[in-house]
Amino acid sequence: MARKSEHAGVLDTIYAAAIEPAKRSNALDGLRRLCGAASASYTLQHITNGTGLRTAIGYDLPHQPRYFDGFAAQNELFRGLLRQAAGKPHPHQTLVDDEIFRRGFYFNEYCRPNGLHLMAGLVISRRSDIVEWISVNRGPGSEPYDRQQLRVLARLAPHLHHASEVSYRLSEVHAARTAWETALDALRCAVLMLDQRGRVLFANTAAQRLDTVRDGLALRRAGVSAPGIAGATLSRAIGLATDGGNDGVRHGAHVVLQRRDALCPLSVTIIPLPRESSWRFSGTPVVLLLIVDPAEPAGSDTRALINLFGLTDREAALVALLADGYRLDAAAGQLGIGRETARTHLARSLHKTGTERQTDLVRLALAATPLIAGKDAIERRR
Repeated sequence: MARKSEHAGVLDTIYAAAIEPAKRSNALDGLRRLCGAASASYTLQHITNGTGLRTAIGYDLPHQPRYFDGFAAQNELFRGLLRQAAGKPHPHQTLVDDEIFRRGFYFNEYCRPNGLHLMAGLVISRRSDIVEWISVNRGPGSEPYDRQQLRVLARLAPHLHHASEVSYRLSEVHAARTAWETALDALRCAVLMLDQRGRVLFANTAAQRLDTVRDGLALRRAGVSAPGIAGATLSRAIGLATDGGNDGVRHGAHVVLQRRDALCPLSVTIIPLPRESSWRFSGTPVVLLLIVDPAEPAGSDTRALINLFGLTDREAALVALLADGYRLDAAAGQLGIGRETARTHLARSLHKTGTERQTDLVRLALAATPLIAGKDAIERRR
């Protein structure tokens, strides 16, 4: 009974590690104990370039050599496992000639310093040239692994594989979420995602910055609000979009929010997101809000202007200021140059970009630059 209880406990740690990789050491410790091993390791390894990651327990000797410091490519045991079916454990003696193995570089330079003398391993999964595998290890003077201990590993193999699939899918979801959050954070316009109850699930950096002013719009966990008649219009439009039953907002709605101090109004576009079913879990995004502040400088990327049109640093800086809404005199003052010098920079920029008027130059500069807030906004979220 105690053995079954221990086996169940190891299964728990295996699936816990699938969700939280930081708990992988707990699963390895359970495997080590069930197999009567002194140490254990989990390795994710690229076949072609010998790189990857490894979690190990029981490798407690000081100044131990690390697996991916040139030893992965020398591992005859790994190459032997690749020739076997996934999910089937093998003691190292069935993978390589033991006598030759013990005279080799990998054993003497990596295994021996880490106290690894008897090993058993199995491949958990293989995706293209990436392989996940487990090794349990014993020190010098230990008895070889018997059939019972190998059967323990074999019974755990399907669970290890399933946990690997769960971990892989979760990592894909996490990578996708990180990618789109980074992309949305880079936008100059404010972006909000709301769930079916109108609650804010995501606010990019521009939206968070807008809310700190709280002029015309307020963000709360419970939802988005604005004062006056425009606020009521906004709430009604969001309600219709989250309900999903009104054809009038199927392709979005637009609301203008007036602000104090004669600031330009905010432009809010409400876009219902595609629905894959007739119902949604709470916390699933169903509405996208795009909020544009016309008073926010449009900006232009000087590096893009230099690369695209061959402008000098000064010419690109002047064009960027013009794109931000500065008049030529004000832009010259910002750059610390005279009006005539600014006019010369402008004339050269017009010639290099093939434009004839300043308005055309500004329009081209804005079109040539992605609508991104820049690296600083992305770094703030990180």
